[in-house]
Amino acid sequence: MSQIRFISLSLVVSAIVFAGVAPTLRWLEFSSGSENLVVETVLEMRRSGPWLVPELQGVPRTHKPPLANWICAVFVKPASVHALSDRSQRDAAYRQLAWEVRWPALFFGCLTLLVTAGFGRLLFSETYGVTAAAMMGSTILFLRFGRTMTTDVQLALWVSVANLFFALAILRKRFWLGCIGGAAGLGLALMSKGPVALAQTVVPVVLFFAWRLWIKRPMRIAWVPIAAATIFTLMIALPWPIWVATRLPGQIRFWLSEISHAEDPDFRADPPWVYLALIPMLLPWAGFFFLGLVRLFREKSDAATLLIMLVIAPIVVMVFFKEKNERYLLPMAAPSALICAAGFLWRERDAVAARGVIAALTWGILLAIALGLPLMGATWLRRVDGATWWTLTRAIVVAVPLIAGVAGLWWLDATGRRTLLPAGVVAMLAIGILFMSGYAHSVRGRSDGRPVADAIVNTLPPTADVWFFSEAGRMNRVPNDVPIYLNRVVRAAVNPATLPTTPTKRAMLFHCRGQQTIPISLSAWPVIGETSKNKGIWRACVPPPQSD
Repeated sequence: MSQIRFISLSLVVSAIVFAGVAPTLRWLEFSSGSENLVVETVLEMRRSGPWLVPELQGVPRTHKPPLANWICAVFVKPASVHALSDRSQRDAAYRQLAWEVRWPALFFGCLTLLVTAGFGRLLFSETYGVTAAAMMGSTILFLRFGRTMTTDVQLALWVSVANLFFALAILRKRFWLGCIGGAAGLGLALMSKGPVALAQTVVPVVLFFAWRLWIKRPMRIAWVPIAAATIFTLMIALPWPIWVATRLPGQIRFWLSEISHAEDPDFRADPPWVYLALIPMLLPWAGFFFLGLVRLFREKSDAATLLIMLVIAPIVVMVFFKEKNERYLLPMAAPSALICAAGFLWRERDAVAARGVIAALTWGILLAIALGLPLMGATWLRRVDGATWWTLTRAIVVAVPLIAGVAGLWWLDATGRRTLLPAGVVAMLAIGILFMSGYAHSVRGRSDGRPVADAIVNTLPPTADVWFFSEAGRMNRVPNDVPIYLNRVVRAAVNPATLPTTPTKRAMLFHCRGQQTIPISLSAWPVIGETSKNKGIWRACVPPPQSD
């Protein structure tokens, strides 16, 4: 494959994935906690809040580095933020905000596909690179988490960039370019989510060198480029945390507690098997992942060993931390897709039978999803109003051509046309659009905090103060979707009785457990809305009319 064709095909794959996901970005409300934290912070930045150390509910947001917030804020227009407070434009404004927040996330995710293609070309060949990019862009892992503006999307991109350049230094002996390019990627990865980037880049590289020593094939270590790369990484990653640590007392202790959760007695460590979700998340290509592992273990080449370590080592490290989440696997999507490609492209005689079985299984998975999703959408999956996602007629109209298309391409593949890869990409994108069309109207696709926010917006002017109070102080902040749909800061009230008497145009959000009512100090305040959230009920109250 020529270089021009390789670049063209890589761009085409990324463009197809972008075009297949982009139409759905406006459909979901802000219902994802991880994305909501970024959006909430960006709205405060765009409402004249600080940028260097962004704030969340008027408090410095230092839980994680701010790169994702900075990038998102660049793409959110001030006019869009202003329109959120206009009742006549409210619905359209939030759909526009969803687009401005999410299309950059998807764009950066598709850039990761290009990096994956380049990585495959470096390790093996151009064909590997394009195949891996197509597989990664059509996995459940990417289609689920590559569409939202979270720190994990940025982390995945910059970790992939760092690993690409580090591999260039290790395998091609281009020490200066590889070390400096990897340092830039690592520095930006650290600015995306902090030290976890080291587990996904440096740790696998160190283990690779240890493996070479173990098999008695030590490699040359270019100490000067490594030293320069270390300095360059620190120049990118250290200024912001140093600035914060020197200006906010107790910040270092706060970061350590965030990592260990030692000061949160209610936090329970997630089980280690959470990360086994990588396998179903690689569908429909999960079978080729196992076949690729077999091939790479048999080869025992430098490229094969490094690739395996880029998947396994970070997961092993992350297992020892209390907090685990499926989206944390996103930075391992690129090397995982390359392993899938290794299995998919394994043409040796002793692998023909196994590859045929896995290819048939993959076709079966595509058919099962194409049939199962419309069937569940017409019988089991429910919208907010209790109705099924689709009527039976609509499900049949959608399912028949989808199943016929997959079956037809399967037949072509059986005749030697090799249609599995393009069929998988197109089918997964089509299924993704179909899924999002129903999920957007489900309980999990809608913001459960929006109804109570809408009640406040429809009752009080945009300048009204909003406070919140939780019984027994169990909640240290208001649910993160409520301030988004209020488009204002919601401040904590230690004691509702001590709220200022002016201005009277204000609202109180009270969080209670079970059927507990409003506290006595707010008993005269009319309830204008409520919603179930966080194992309790959030009720919105406003001052009685005579206090205005």
